[in-house]
Amino acid sequence: MQQLLLLGALATDGGRPDAPCQLSAIGDVDQAIYAFRGASCAIMQALRNTSAAARCVAIEALRLPDAPPLPLALVDERLKLTWLTEHHRSTSAILRACAHIRPKDPPLHSVHAEGLRPRLVRCASTAVEVAYVADQVEAWLSSHVTIGDGAFGSSHKRPLRCSDVAVVAFSHYELDAFEKALAGKGLKCRRRKDVTSAGADCADAVALGTIHSVKGWEASLIFLVGLHRPTATISAGRAHGWRKFSLKPEDAATPEAIEEVQEQLRLLYVGATRARRFLSLSSAEKAADERKQLALIQGGGDGTMALAQSQPAALQQLQGFAAEAECHTVGSESELPALRPASGTQLD
Repeated sequence: MQQLLLLGALATDGGRPDAPCQLSAIGDVDQAIYAFRGASCAIMQALRNTSAAARCVAIEALRLPDAPPLPLALVDERLKLTWLTEHHRSTSAILRACAHIRPKDPPLHSVHAEGLRPRLVRCASTAVEVAYVADQVEAWLSSHVTIGDGAFGSSHKRPLRCSDVAVVAFSHYELDAFEKALAGKGLKCRRRKDVTSAGADCADAVALGTIHSVKGWEASLIFLVGLHRPTATISAGRAHGWRKFSLKPEDAATPEAIEEVQEQLRLLYVGATRARRFLSLSSAEKAADERKQLALIQGGGDGTMALAQSQPAALQQLQGFAAEAECHTVGSESELPALRPASGTQLD
């Protein structure tokens, strides 16, 4: 509600309810990923109603009884909505897959070429997942892969650099093993939280960060890891962060569980749409918690039935993403060479 009052004060002259609107704002409800801090995208969802009457009803439902009246310019027909539909970051293949996670109306379309399909990789263990990512990064950087220097379709090509690659997880502690494995291959790494103090010596380094730390950022190659991460139950509260569809059947239909699934879909969407040219999502089968987010995306896991029964649309969104991707299972490190890029691949 405080955000709404601040918006009203900024939008009008002296806070007069009948003053003309003097504010332009841009936002995306599908990238609202700070619920663990108490943030809510309810205001944005209310304001995006195309009907002024529906907008008034939605806003009034959020306003506290003793709060001052809102400027009419925020809720009546003077509020102009413009939908931005051009996407300038990811390839068409990546954006099409991500569109299943968070469908948009009107839909986004990429201004870039088709590109490589996203990749879903289910590894036999956490150790194999770490080895897969380290092997992939090394292979991409040593296979004479070229990339356009600047905009997509640039005629000037250059070799792929470490700074074109990022490994993204749900929390910083999950990145420790990946950083160690990459360093073991002689590759420089830097944490996104340290980006402002990294120094020139780390300018060409593989970036490692959480989904929250890379929001608003991008990289040519994104490895989104740890989709098996152990999770709390719905009743455990928000103290320890994310929950990945680890729903007990009796909890799956509660309002808290429904919102949790939506928050996880938004996190997945934000992480995946950081990728410009190549996207890999991976999980480990033999993790501490056998309930896996990626397993749900690929149609397995013991939380699937609970999700299918209580939130079939969410399950369909995840399955739609999988249908657009290459799905692989890696049982041991000996299978990693088969997934390496071909020498001389052009990422454009």
